[in-house]
Amino acid sequence: MATRPSKPLLLISLKDTGHILGLLSREGDSTGPRDIGALAPTGVKLRAPLKLGGTQAAVTVPAAILEVKLLDSANPLVREQIIRCPASGIVASDGTASNPVAGDKPTVTFHPHAGVIDTFDLALTAPAPSKGLRFLLAIEEAAPVANRAPERRIVKGEIPAGTPSVLGVPIDPASLQPGIDIHLAVFIEGRALAFDSQTLLP
Repeated sequence: MATRPSKPLLLISLKDTGHILGLLSREGDSTGPRDIGALAPTGVKLRAPLKLGGTQAAVTVPAAILEVKLLDSANPLVREQIIRCPASGIVASDGTASNPVAGDKPTVTFHPHAGVIDTFDLALTAPAPSKGLRFLLAIEEAAPVANRAPERRIVKGEIPAGTPSVLGVPIDPASLQPGIDIHLAVFIEGRALAFDSQTLLP
């Protein structure tokens, strides 16, 4: 019996780390748009089963740091897993998909200075490999004041080769105020997407 070809899938992924955030099937619309401006013009909203102050963890990833890739190949089990839960996979530049490294959950520690939260440390349980590890931290205020958009920050960097952490990473373009509750999505190259919720302490 001939094997049926896999249905074509478009993956919405993070440019810097390859984390898959969403997917679309093009089986019935093979000529449809394939650019992020058409598929996710306002970005992607990620949600996790975490709560802080009664709110579910939710972080917005802007369209400017996303891209669309055609899933070229993947182990059938990995493909099925991505279909069931897109955020469980990582796609390479050539369109191949894989599972992230298991375990090694990151820890993020924020630091105050002169009355504001302006840096953080990011730590893993094992040292980064010889090429280092790129990371991206998406921060979103959990409970903004009514009629005001939540504070959001996107911070990129790299964990140096042979070390398990990077210290004193600046929060650009602006610091955060202590006392607010935040949700975090932590993307580290080759590692599973991790969520956290914290209150920024002075």
